[in-house]
This record gives sequence, C-alpha cells and structure tokens, in this order.
Amino acid sequence: FFVLSGYLITSLLLREIDRSGRVSLPDFWGRRARRLLPASTITIVATLLAAQWMLSPLDLRSLGHDALAAAGFVTNIVFMRRSNDYFAAQSAGASPLLHFWSLALEEQFYVVWPVLLSVLAKLARPRRAVAALSIAIVSGSFAAGWWYTTHSPVTAFYMLPTRAWELGVGALIAVAGARAARIPGPIRSILGWAGLGGIVAAALLINDQTPFPGYAALLPVLSTAALVTAGSSPSRWSPAPLLGLAPLQWVGNRSYAIYLWHWPAYILATAYWGDLSAWQSTVVMAVAVAIAAISYAIIENPIRHDKWLA
Repeated sequence: FFVLSGYLITSLLLREIDRSGRVSLPDFWGRRARRLLPASTITIVATLLAAQWMLSPLDLRSLGHDALAAAGFVTNIVFMRRSNDYFAAQSAGASPLLHFWSLALEEQFYVVWPVLLSVLAKLARPRRAVAALSIAIVSGSFAAGWWYTTHSPVTAFYMLPTRAWELGVGALIAVAGARAARIPGPIRSILGWAGLGGIVAAALLINDQTPFPGYAALLPVLSTAALVTAGSSPSRWSPAPLLGLAPLQWVGNRSYAIYLWHWPAYILATAYWGDLSAWQSTVVMAVAVAIAAISYAIIENPIRHDKWLA
C-alpha cells in the first residue's frame, strides 16, 4: 500500500502544481490531518479503554507508551529501537498498536515529500524534476533497504529511508500521468492481471522466514505498480470488472478503518482468552470489521464528503 500512497499523494500535489504553480503546505497538511487523525485517534482511545479490562498492568504500561508514539506517528521508530521484529512478534505479546508503524512511516512521508515538491514547483519543468528526484529516491532507498535487510533487518523494515523507494515507485506512476492511459488496452489488461497475480503470490509466498523488505519487496511493489498503471482498462479482458464488484468496493472504501481496527481486536482478544481457534479468530475479525464499518459511517465518510473538511 506504500505504492498507492505515493501515487495518490503525488497525484494530488502535481495537480495542485499544474493548477496554481505552487504547493500550499498548510492546506495539504490540514487535509491529511482531517482525513486520518479522527479515525486513528478513536482507535487509540478505544484500544486503551479496552486494554484496561483485557491486559495485565505490566502490559498496560507498555501500551501507554505505544499510544503516545502512535498519536505522534513515531511508532516505527519506537519499535525499531526496541528491535521488535514485526513478523516474529508472537500474538500473545505483541503490542495492540504495532500496526501503527506503517501509518507513522506514511505520515513522515507526508511531512517531507510536499516540502520537496513545493521547492520543485518553482522550477521551469516541475514534473521532470519530480521524476528525477523520484528516480534518485527509488534507487538510493532500494539499495539502502537491500543492505539493511542483511545487516539490520529491523531497521530496514521500519524506517522511512529504507522504505521510501516503495512510495517513490508510486510517485513515478503519478508523474507518468496520462502517458499510462495511452498504453494499448490489451497491454494494460496483461499488466493488470500480472499485477493482481503478483499481489496474490506475494501474500502466499512471503512469510516470517523471508528476508524483508530487501529484494523480496520487489514482488508486491512492482505488482501493485503494474495494477495501478493498468488502471481501468477499456478492454473486456481487464481485471477492472472483477475489482469493481460491490463487495470489493465495499472493503476498499473501508480499508483504512479495517486496518485500524483488525489488529487491536485480535491482539486484545488473544491476550484475554489465549490462543484463538480458527472460528474464534473469524468471530473476532468479523467484530473488528463491523466496528470498522461503523467508524467509517460516522467518521470517515462524513469528512470525505464535507467540502469544508475533505
């Protein structure tokens, strides 16, 4: 999803540059805060309240520190300093807010990237400059991520400099813009199915034994890039009709809320009841999705459709 973030945010910033010749940093950061903070804050507060009942006093103290880090979007740094291996974390002892590491990394990107683009907006050909910068970031960050995956895998996993290349790939797709739409429909369809297949393969093949991110991240990143580049191909053989099915659109619209709620629900339930059976895990996830749907309905969706808040 870092590819999607890089693509969406860069697309928004480039459209603003094309329209006004500049980037309004207060407006951009204000929109991001209104879009992301209400739902994440509710999740943090609800997790702390539920933890009073479901966690031990010792775990509560640690969770309080994690909540402060999550509110400040620095959890990736906190878990990196703890040498907390994301894939090796046992569910019984994992932080209910561990998943906030990715949101923290994205927020750090949202701070740095608009500033860089606001500087490049002053150049004669800003899109070309953004493309050059994105290529430099992708090259340098991927090399750093590969090296750190071998020498300090926790650093490679959590930190922005070693993951920025994934966001940079999305930025490059955004810079390409209309050029992607000129790719013939059949080729875009092939790209779409290859990307979708690659994402499924990554979900099945990458596990806690896979050195990650490193070269292994190429599969999900390039697959996502292919799917985004394919877009809504007019070809009838495109995966677009499949991805446009109502259930998938429903999940997609609520994906942020589902991401926020699924992990605390599972970890707190495991801490309270012990290892969950398959059916118990299913029930917990169903409850988490239901809470996420409510959160989306009363928080995210109204903000998204309010012209004064969106």
